Amino acid sequence: MDILPTFLKGIGEHVVAGDGETLSQWLLAEPDSPPVYFALGQELRRKYPKTGTALRSLIEKSLPEDDDPPEGGNSPWAGFHAFVHEFLIYWRDVNFGDLMDVHERLLALSTACVSALKHPGQGSIMVQTSVSYAQSMVKLVAVLKSRPDLTAARGGKSAGDEEEVRTFVDDVFDLINVIFNNCAIDRAPLQPGNKKSVVYLVGAMAFRLLLVTGKPLTAWTLITGAERAPALSLFPAAQRVTWLYYLGVVMFQNDHYPRAGVRGARDADPVLAGWPANVADIITARIAESGVDTDWVPGWVK
Repeated sequence: MDILPTFLKGIGEHVVAGDGETLSQWLLAEPDSPPVYFALGQELRRKYPKTGTALRSLIEKSLPEDDDPPEGGNSPWAGFHAFVHEFLIYWRDVNFGDLMDVHERLLALSTACVSALKHPGQGSIMVQTSVSYAQSMVKLVAVLKSRPDLTAARGGKSAGDEEEVRTFVDDVFDLINVIFNNCAIDRAPLQPGNKKSVVYLVGAMAFRLLLVTGKPLTAWTLITGAERAPALSLFPAAQRVTWLYYLGVVMFQNDHYPRAGVRGARDADPVLAGWPANVADIITARIAESGVDTDWVPGWVK
């Protein structure tokens, strides 16, 4: 039995239902994804070679656009078709044994996902998938940063070539920054699962990327963009603490010691109000100290 028709039918049902969470669980791109995704890749290689338009035609036929969906309903759109095509191309062609190949293909897939996210009416359904892909990109960049032999082999540059690393970081940061800004300026009210609900989660992810790769100066574009986001106090404690932690680290990395100290002490107090006094004191102090040592962060902050 062919996998692709069933897969496309399931995706269409989740789009019509507006179920972005379940949709993201179908649109996996990690090397530890279930075997059915690798079987899907084999089917695509067998039936849909790299030339021709048959795959695009199948996607458009299986996920038809409805110009007048019922009230409260959803419909696939052109940007979503383009994303699904990129998703299937990814699984058809990706070589998980070549991390540079994975990086290039995952970046292309993530870019298509973010383009679908920008749809003013239905883009929110892509929020969870966009965040998931961005997290995968951050992890992959960290691996590539520690493997200059891989980047040099592909790019023909020396292992110590800073430009190669900068290119990887900039590609992924630009992608995450687009997600951050698109979610921050969304006009819909803050609700669980919509664009605004992930603003500080995405921002903290970008902070972490820049700190891991030694580019803290670039983080100021995020700090400026946060002025358009909903108030931090409206978000869960885990997101608030994570954002404040990385914000404090960025300020210290950029030599803004007084501002970081004031920001950490002022903003951490309401976040930690419900914590035992000794834990709150330790975390508040560490926000101010973490520019020197970032290894202390417990798993729940990361």
